[in-house]
Amino acid sequence: MFRIERFESVASTNEGIKRALEQGEPEGLVWRAVEQTGGYGRQGRAWSSPAGGSYQSLLLRPQVPVTQLPTLGLIAALSVRAAIARFVDDDISTVMVKWPNDVVCAAGKLSGISCETHAGGVCVGIGVNVLRPEECVPVGGKYMPAYLCDLAGGTGSLEAACADRSALDVLADCEYGGGTETADDGRAGFSVFDAGDSRALRDVVEAVGNAVLSEFAIRYEIWQCEGFAAFLEEYRSCGSLTGRDVRIEAIDGSLLSSGRVVGVDEDGRLLLDTAGGIVPVSSGETHIA
Repeated sequence: MFRIERFESVASTNEGIKRALEQGEPEGLVWRAVEQTGGYGRQGRAWSSPAGGSYQSLLLRPQVPVTQLPTLGLIAALSVRAAIARFVDDDISTVMVKWPNDVVCAAGKLSGISCETHAGGVCVGIGVNVLRPEECVPVGGKYMPAYLCDLAGGTGSLEAACADRSALDVLADCEYGGGTETADDGRAGFSVFDAGDSRALRDVVEAVGNAVLSEFAIRYEIWQCEGFAAFLEEYRSCGSLTGRDVRIEAIDGSLLSSGRVVGVDEDGRLLLDTAGGIVPVSSGETHIA
């Protein structure tokens, strides 16, 4: 399904995919970068992207009603969580999805996802914190960054999982191309790899990206045919906000709604129990009250 273009350093994989959408590129193109110098997530927030994370953007042209598109980010978040489970021996219930499309654990934010409709298609950007960088970097919002290597029990455990190709179900049918774009400042950005076996660590990050695509491909096909309803129970089982009192804020910080989360509905809307009854919320930033 996917045609992967790899890059050492780009300003933003999202921007590359949006240009490809404008040029009429068919569905399935993926831009993947070792680092980004201008990466961003939902609502344009900066996403610090040093070497050691998995950064990729997908070009999609889903044949679904427009009203279904907002749930695509939820499907992507479930895919990331399932991919992370391949590398974690402990109970995956500690990894949760924070509505609408962040993946979090007790230590903080593991992954951020953005979905943008553009030029007749959709750009889905997925960032996963895989290896701990030399310096802690912000991830946007109020969460601290968390890293898959810590969740999996260390870099060595990730390397062992990566070596077991059958367990990872790496996408053998992907087409790979070599990108040539580099950041304006020409940085290579491989400092996180200098402390050990650069090739092995690169393989770890590559395997995480492939696992995400593998899980997403399965869910994307079902989602196009059956919508988000097919994933409602899966999402409810790992929603981090259920039972919590939250505030829903606009990007400017103004209050949109508040109440106790009771779940999500078939349209992917967050359901709040408020003084006026159950209120479905389709957009906004959620903050635990």
